[in-house]
Amino acid sequence: MPRIYVASSWRNPYQPEVVAALRKAGHEVYDFRNPKDNPGGFHWAGPMWTKIGRTGSRKSTSAI
Repeated sequence: MPRIYVASSWRNPYQPEVVAALRKAGHEVYDFRNPKDNPGGFHWAGPMWTKIGRTGSRKSTSAI
């Protein structure tokens, strides 16, 4: 089965239900709200975003 990323807003109340339903169906789903490798979920203050200057351009080509 393919891996799935549910593209959604933090405000979308259905996102957790969609993730759960896809997992129940046997899919591997990345949950940006609760990723395995980053407890607490995605946030704009993470290490990737500290590399972005005030102009908005990236200072590094680190993988996201």
